[in-house]
Amino acid sequence: MAVNRRRKRADLVILIKAGVFLVVIVLAVFLMLSIMKLANGPAGDTSETSSVASTSAESSGDDVSEVDESLPTNITFTPVTVENDKVHMGNLVLVNSLYPYEFPVSEEESLVEVYKKKTGDYKIADSNVMLQPQMVDAMNEMMKGYTQLYSKKDLTIVGAYRSSADQQKLYNDRVARLGEEKASKQVAKPGQSDNHTGLAMSLKIVTSTSVDNFNPAGDYAWVAENAFRYGFVQRYRSDKEVSTGMEGIDGYYRYVGLPHSYIMNVGNLSLEEYVVYIKTFRYDGDMLTQEFDGKTYKIYYFPADSGASTSVPVPSDASEYRIEGNNIDGFVVTAIYE
Repeated sequence: MAVNRRRKRADLVILIKAGVFLVVIVLAVFLMLSIMKLANGPAGDTSETSSVASTSAESSGDDVSEVDESLPTNITFTPVTVENDKVHMGNLVLVNSLYPYEFPVSEEESLVEVYKKKTGDYKIADSNVMLQPQMVDAMNEMMKGYTQLYSKKDLTIVGAYRSSADQQKLYNDRVARLGEEKASKQVAKPGQSDNHTGLAMSLKIVTSTSVDNFNPAGDYAWVAENAFRYGFVQRYRSDKEVSTGMEGIDGYYRYVGLPHSYIMNVGNLSLEEYVVYIKTFRYDGDMLTQEFDGKTYKIYYFPADSGASTSVPVPSDASEYRIEGNNIDGFVVTAIYE
């Protein structure tokens, strides 16, 4: 009997061990399946990953045909041939110590004598003041707005277009007074001045009893606050000395045209910063779209080819367009929709 009891106990122990072993095996299998499921992700993840990878490859821009196929179906482009020397012309040319101005063969050919086009809302230092015609038109409108509000006609243009020789004389005079290091922060060296473009002006306040530097305070604050509405920006601001390399000059304004002056004003950008910013927008990707004063603008950069000319794509549905050089390596296209 004792032997039988021992055999039964032994059999029971074996059954218990077998049961435990079976449970362990089942748990191990379940754990392995769970790990594999987590590693592979939920159902359908593989196909989604393939789709995303495919989209990324299509949008990389490495293949020109793929870029063209990805363009919006409602936009077509017309190629416009532009001579590459036009890189150095237009309202958006950047002129500084890194990118000197490329004087055209007929340096003063496109300039106009301001006194022949000016209104009675402002003064000029003398009859030799010359500027680009588009700037004079915009300036007439701005001065008219100022005079209508404040009934003053004391804003005076004392600096405008300068030849290289004129700039050299001005620079030498400033160096003689201040030394070269200080002078170079206030007056650009010949070839490096915005005045060469005919798109820059210096303002003073001239009355019958005084001549004062322009100060954007009181009534004159209107000019500083509203110049962008007419296509102007303060070229050298005290908070932008790092990017421009020049000290702030309250009365020095540069014409860049709309909507660029508006975008620069809203984005708090110097011209140096804006030229870099524009290069991030391309016709075959995201264009910079801006609405202002009832018009829509589409803006993008297009690099110049290595040859004598460049075929620049322009939106076919635009009401009008401008192609302007940046004075570095390409063109800025501004398509206008009304």
